[in-house]
Amino acid sequence: MDAIITLEEVTGFLKKKPSLAPRPDFNRLRALRQHIVRALKQLTCPQSAIHGWSGLAITPAMYLLIEPQLFAEPPDPGNTAIYPQFSPPSTMKMIDATFTRDKNYYLSFKNIHRACFKMLDDSISNQFKVSNTPNLTGWNSTMTILVILDQLEASYGKPDTMTLFGNDTLFRSPFPANEAPEMLFYRIEQCQEIQILAQDPYTPTQIINNAVRLLQQSGIFPLKEFDTWDATTIKTYPALKTFIHEAYTR
Repeated sequence: MDAIITLEEVTGFLKKKPSLAPRPDFNRLRALRQHIVRALKQLTCPQSAIHGWSGLAITPAMYLLIEPQLFAEPPDPGNTAIYPQFSPPSTMKMIDATFTRDKNYYLSFKNIHRACFKMLDDSISNQFKVSNTPNLTGWNSTMTILVILDQLEASYGKPDTMTLFGNDTLFRSPFPANEAPEMLFYRIEQCQEIQILAQDPYTPTQIINNAVRLLQQSGIFPLKEFDTWDATTIKTYPALKTFIHEAYTR
């Protein structure tokens, strides 16, 4: 990265957070996670030109639905650059440039984590905080944003039976032909997010088959388009999104 994302910049994007009063529950915690995801999505990250740093707050299973690779926290490159023995000036210059980018990347991550941790710490009453260390209470700065959000949702944010029933109904409900396919993919991803919170996610095969079935039933495309999809060797959800986008453009 050419520049460090500052703590103040991240804090600005995280403003106007949703309230969790009087206590955390499914809807409030989901709104809070979505608020963090939207904020971090606006920050430039080498790992994703589209989703920015939002991988810090999206569960791995959900992130793999929208990106081909898992999000990874950048490693600390250390305090100084390391040069091979007898390195010429040109090599040292390249190493310096790489070290600076890596250090900016890591320091940006630290600032983002710190801002998110502070926002969560200020938003949640102490009685709702559970440590990641056995027999201890409260949070500590070693806990990742994902760990904190997952802990909150596991304790207070699981969707109830009626929510899951309504979610599954929406997941399988017909898709109107007058809407763009991107709206269907957005709906499917929102439904999958809720299923993940319930620890009962749809499988990749279920998601792909459901999306194809709904698109076939909608009549948006000639059925011959789906013959082409059937002949496709790699059938992943991202590949399906690309395939449908290209078909819709045609």
